[in-house]
Amino acid sequence: MKNLLYPLHNYFEHYPKDEAMRAYPIEVQYDMLAELGYTGVYISPTLEEDSLAEFKRFGKVAEERGLKPAGLYHVYQLSEANRAQSEELWPHILEHTPAGTRIELAFTNQFGMSDEENARDREEAKRLLEKLLPETQKAGLKLEIYPHFGFTFARQDEALELCETFGAENLKYNFTGFHWYHDHKHNDL
Repeated sequence: MKNLLYPLHNYFEHYPKDEAMRAYPIEVQYDMLAELGYTGVYISPTLEEDSLAEFKRFGKVAEERGLKPAGLYHVYQLSEANRAQSEELWPHILEHTPAGTRIELAFTNQFGMSDEENARDREEAKRLLEKLLPETQKAGLKLEIYPHFGFTFARQDEALELCETFGAENLKYNFTGFHWYHDHKHNDL
């Protein structure tokens, strides 16, 4: 299989409607991407009405334009204040993400947590994965833990350990060069 060339679609999703590519309907966005030579699309849905409506169609619209859904990025919120948003979005992710698509999953509560708070969140993320893994496997989806500096799993070795703990066929980790570089070379950024 060839590697897909795809843009980080979540940049489009998080701009207000009148800015950047977000000003265009998903069909026009994907026409432009196909014309530019991209072969895949990557999306980061939110509960915002327009974002969710477009996400529900992204697989079909991409396929119609010869693009493959390459991936989906989701930050699962562990904080009590924000967790309901992730819990509300997750069924939409399961229902509308085309089978075979990888979901890059980061877990966060808030930046600057103590080691004790982070350890608690890691255990919560593990309990959550016990639920999410069978759901994604049933939907034909692949989960990739996305280590993100300042988040619950910040380093590659933490994500790898999580994958080894579960040993699930549909659980991998994503090597994120930017976050690795930050962690190893410039952790003062």
